[in-house]
Amino acid sequence: MLRILIGLLSVALLFVSCSKKKWRDAVPSGVEISLNGEEVNFNNGVLLVDTVFFAMKNLTIKGSRLQEEDINLINASTLHLGFLPHHFDELTFNIPQGTYSSINFLGELDANQGSNAFISGNYYFANGTTHSVKIYFDESILLGNQLLDTDGDEIVLIDSEAPKSIELELDLELLFNSVSTGDWTAANVIGGLGNTSILVSESSNIPIYEALLEQIPTSLRSKFH
Repeated sequence: MLRILIGLLSVALLFVSCSKKKWRDAVPSGVEISLNGEEVNFNNGVLLVDTVFFAMKNLTIKGSRLQEEDINLINASTLHLGFLPHHFDELTFNIPQGTYSSINFLGELDANQGSNAFISGNYYFANGTTHSVKIYFDESILLGNQLLDTDGDEIVLIDSEAPKSIELELDLELLFNSVSTGDWTAANVIGGLGNTSILVSESSNIPIYEALLEQIPTSLRSKFH
């Protein structure tokens, strides 16, 4: 009888030990980027975007895990994200296995990179006029949202048998949602002789700049893919 009890106890201890090891094991999750469209329509014209670049730092994954301690994974380096043309620095988070009641993806636009966000393209007015558009952001902007699982659930399962990647998606329609038709009509235009531009920055065409600045945190979203 004693041998049986010792055997059962050994099996139980082995099971607990294996379970703890499982929750300590991490699953690599790469970061990918995508752009939701390249064209934004307004009542008086169309903005066709050809370049979208962001520089982000302090990318962080914070999660509340049911089996073990919570996680707080930070990458302090600057990540260069070219949404259009598509190119970006590779980044992978090693996320411990487990069931998470919530996981948040956080970061900030890096103001120390000169122009930490840059968007360019052409605005085609309905009257036939065309201006190039150049938009520069030079302010630190905190970004972040809750990561949903691949099925859209708030509870996320991280398992080595079903690895996931993290997708950063920029929604241009949402980004330009607060810019009005009147803002484009009233925009200050520089240049001449067929080479005209609408420059948007913290000191030029400020209504457009402030509208975009407000929308960046909601238009750049992350999810498991």
